[in-house]
Amino acid sequence: DTVQYIKRLNSDGSISTYQKDGDVVGNIGVDNSDNLFIQGNSTHGGLQFGTSSVAPHQNGALADNVISLGTSGNRFKYLYLSSGAYLGGTGGANLLDDYEEGTWTPVVSDAATGGNTATYTTNLGRYRKVGNMITVSCKLVNIDRTGMTTGNAIYIQGLPFTAGAGDLGQQQGALFCNGINLDTNCRSMCVHTSSSKSYLLVREIRDNQSSVVTNVGKIATGGTADIFATITYFN
Repeated sequence: DTVQYIKRLNSDGSISTYQKDGDVVGNIGVDNSDNLFIQGNSTHGGLQFGTSSVAPHQNGALADNVISLGTSGNRFKYLYLSSGAYLGGTGGANLLDDYEEGTWTPVVSDAATGGNTATYTTNLGRYRKVGNMITVSCKLVNIDRTGMTTGNAIYIQGLPFTAGAGDLGQQQGALFCNGINLDTNCRSMCVHTSSSKSYLLVREIRDNQSSVVTNVGKIATGGTADIFATITYFN
């Protein structure tokens, strides 16, 4: 095999320069504590290979905020990251370290965990997680409360991620329902998360009174009740 060795002594700069028709079109060299760089001519982008990084390089030096990866018409297909991406800044608040979407199984119960559960013809849930923000929706059709304790609150168990502690875990979301016998002074309803818990509670907002959780006994008998809910919370 043939190996070519090219040396540059005592200074940083180009080791090998490439030309077309007498004009420089690119070069390979060394700079910044013996880091190798490859770049086009002085107006084009390049890369510097550091100890544990690959950094943008231009005109013989590291570059910041001037070189793009791909173009609008020439895109890379996939980007695989094991940690995350800093977007719009370099602080902790700019780090996007998680994205996920999928399904979950909502379970109507009369307890926070376990308990007696309802049956239904449809119980579907979907979620999307961006960083620590999770949006979930659920569809529960023809809920049959048979065998449940009527005086207990309605819990929707099975959230895909546990709500955060403190204020992070105390969020409210929209709810639409059929076949729920509400108090006469109820003006609206919501679902909400609780600190460090993995369930939703159904709550009634009443006129000039404190809100109350909705209990199982308010679900119409005969398997005719429906609940549709969406909420965004944090973990």
